[in-house]
Amino acid sequence: MHTVSNEIHNQVEDQIIEDGLVIDTSTGEVIGFADGGATLRLTELKVEELPRILRAVRSLERRQEMIQKYARQESDRIMVACQSKMNKLGQQVSYLSSTAERMLSQIGERKMEYPGLGVVRWRKVPASVDTSKFDELDLPDKFSLGAPGNVLSDYLRTKTTITPDKAAIKKALKTDELRGAVESLFSLTEPGDKFEFKFEQ
Repeated sequence: MHTVSNEIHNQVEDQIIEDGLVIDTSTGEVIGFADGGATLRLTELKVEELPRILRAVRSLERRQEMIQKYARQESDRIMVACQSKMNKLGQQVSYLSSTAERMLSQIGERKMEYPGLGVVRWRKVPASVDTSKFDELDLPDKFSLGAPGNVLSDYLRTKTTITPDKAAIKKALKTDELRGAVESLFSLTEPGDKFEFKFEQ
């Protein structure tokens, strides 16, 4: 990535030269290329200058990739560090909770209140349903249990999801013999040509 040492301030206060590009510091707009002591403005470029634009775009995109990679690495590093710290804090809370639990048990109390601070107590946790055995079943077995007439059908919810097969629909819309079956609900969207830069590896 570039550093301040790579940035040479232009004589014009609101412009800066960065990696050979003249940048408007107030808007971020590329004004043109630094050409000796002058500025070759984008509006003045001829088609012969396209390789120059190509090189500049490739350089900018590579810098974008470097920044994205750095951001991902930093994000991963921070997440690992934070998770480690949270685990340690969780362990400390667990040690203190065990101690408080033992202390309440020793005096035979289920609840101790401390006005302005908080409450230490045993709280009844509601029962929960263990579905692990059902979760281990294959999908056909689950559907058979939920079928009408099965003793468990009243206790199961069956959900089905139907989504368009876009690849098959696209093929059908481009085929005269198949188009009629799908065109009442689906259509092709033609976005038109997209301008892009494609660089050699």
